[in-house]
Amino acid sequence: RRISVYRTDLQGNITAVSDGKNVRFDLEPLSEEEAGMTAAEGSSAETEPGKGAVIGNKISFKFHRPDCENLPAEHNRIWFADREEAVEAGFDPCGSCRP
Repeated sequence: RRISVYRTDLQGNITAVSDGKNVRFDLEPLSEEEAGMTAAEGSSAETEPGKGAVIGNKISFKFHRPDCENLPAEHNRIWFADREEAVEAGFDPCGSCRP
């Protein structure tokens, strides 16, 4: 079973909402520019903000290069500083873009 990891530095505000039986998490998404800068700031590589990061899909747990044709919808994206961070979070590489 996969466990979702939410980070306010990558996804903005996170609110837990419960009906007494179930819990869901509402995310206030960051703009692509904000998310890219945040991911790059966390990277030890010297790159421009938003460059060199990989983008994870919160639904499929696959991660992609930023130029991949199979990127998820904005609201399903999670930015990682690099490939290693995505793998450590339990995400697998995309078979098309092979990040």
